[in-house]
Amino acid sequence: MKRLKVRNFKSFADLDVEFKEFNVLVGANAAGKSNFAQIFKFIKDVRGGLANALAMQGGAEYVLNFDGGRRMSIELEIDFPHSPKISGLPDPKCRLCNARAEWSFELEMGKRSGFKILSDAWRFYTTGSGKHGRVDGVLYVKSENGRVSLEPDFPKEVMAEKMLSLYETKIPRGRSILESRAVIDHVFPWAGRFFDELETYNFSPDLSKRPSDAGGRIGLESDGSNLPAVLRGIASNSEKKRKFVNLASYVLPFVKSFGVKSIAGKPPTFMIKERRSGGGWIPADLASDGTASAMALLVALHFEEARLAVIEEPEKHAHPALLSGMVHIMKDAASNKQVIITTHSPEIVRHSGIENLLLVSRRGSGPSRITRPSEEREVRPFLESGMDVGEMHVQGLLGD
Repeated sequence: MKRLKVRNFKSFADLDVEFKEFNVLVGANAAGKSNFAQIFKFIKDVRGGLANALAMQGGAEYVLNFDGGRRMSIELEIDFPHSPKISGLPDPKCRLCNARAEWSFELEMGKRSGFKILSDAWRFYTTGSGKHGRVDGVLYVKSENGRVSLEPDFPKEVMAEKMLSLYETKIPRGRSILESRAVIDHVFPWAGRFFDELETYNFSPDLSKRPSDAGGRIGLESDGSNLPAVLRGIASNSEKKRKFVNLASYVLPFVKSFGVKSIAGKPPTFMIKERRSGGGWIPADLASDGTASAMALLVALHFEEARLAVIEEPEKHAHPALLSGMVHIMKDAASNKQVIITTHSPEIVRHSGIENLLLVSRRGSGPSRITRPSEEREVRPFLESGMDVGEMHVQGLLGD
């Protein structure tokens, strides 16, 4: 994801932020960090149904900014670095790829209940070649009164048959294009996968340490509550287990190995073996909260298929001495997936690098705003003096 614009969502009246591979959001309590994470949860939930996404936020009244009226909008810019090929073209010699997409979406909430979709549109930027020569253009797909319309700025002859089928597609009232399998899953599946592979996490060590069966979900739950079940899958694969042990011992130097075991007929729980002299196996309920959270973090970063991971306060319960290794692991993961975290930790800030920091701030009951400290003029003198970035965070010197 390259850019996100949001208007009138919770504490954000007008948000416009660009992202890197690794992004660290800092700010005071009540500045808007959790609301920022909720934007991504809402976006992901829209994929499963707009009405459900609003309900998961507590309803429209809990989505809107208090002073922003009844309308809320989202704009996304997404890059597809591997340029997915669009198949089914009339001329087999043609090659049409989608390199970038933009989604713009606006809702109007009812005064008592309900909502109305005011606009819902995608722009798919394409490039390719064929008998018409080089093709560079934009395919504009929008929903108007339940009917999908297409506005390509390149010859219809180079459009895939499944694209042409969109002219006959209808979308039920109150549903977005993102929910439509006929549009997203059939014609632009890579766009759908972006939302399917977006994950938000806020780990609860108490839940992570509880015994759990796999149930119907393979991946890690957002709160880490099925961590033992996920670790059992990792432990069953020797290569994955070796990788996990190596990562765990880097972040948690006292961890020698791990395993998953059912005790007294209960669902499985994870266990760790320590490096200390005479160290034996320790069941999850006796492990520290920091250990459980760190293990859930490793799974989310290196063993989940998510291409965008948003993680709230990954440093929770961890000793400061462990955080430099944690940041290294997060930066390493960001070479394969986009990582966005929120944090209060000066150690996380210190080791992340100011170029990766985003600052959320809020004056009184006003709206939240996000700035990039590395680009703020008032921050430069402190950086030039050699002041530690973590200390700048503590003293509130990263920006207004």
